[in-house]
Amino acid sequence: MMESQIRLAKEEDHDAIAQLFRRCSLAMRSEGIMQWSEDYPKPTELSNDISNDSLWIYLLNQSVAGTITINGIEHPEYKKVNWIHSNFQVVHRLAVHPEYQRNGIARKLMQFAEEHCANSGYTSIRLDTFTKNPVNINFYSKLNYDQVGMIYFKSHTEPFACFEKLL
Repeated sequence: MMESQIRLAKEEDHDAIAQLFRRCSLAMRSEGIMQWSEDYPKPTELSNDISNDSLWIYLLNQSVAGTITINGIEHPEYKKVNWIHSNFQVVHRLAVHPEYQRNGIARKLMQFAEEHCANSGYTSIRLDTFTKNPVNINFYSKLNYDQVGMIYFKSHTEPFACFEKLL
């Protein structure tokens, strides 16, 4: 029987989390989805998320199978979006190791994020995803996130769709 849990990441999880992102990036690139570069996220971003208690991991039999960052940090590009709600948290870098994808882990991490934010007094979640990643677009739509705008990052020629959900 598989044991699973979601917990805050610790510094000793850093390498396993970085490896998960490398595997996800390679898998997406092999499918023609150029959402993440091979060096995304930077080690300092992961360390900052860990030290700020905003990076959560999904453990499956003590292996890091998924990760999600939840905080109030918006990309500067978010200022161009007409968001609906003002009491929010932002989901960044939702990722599930390719070996564990299609098993509901991303859904469980998003349910966790919604419960965590609601229990912390926030009323909405904001996020973005690459428009050339149809699986993600469909995933967030199925979770009842509303697409509220598009943004461009300097590193991409294609836009990212911005989603928001009232909790």
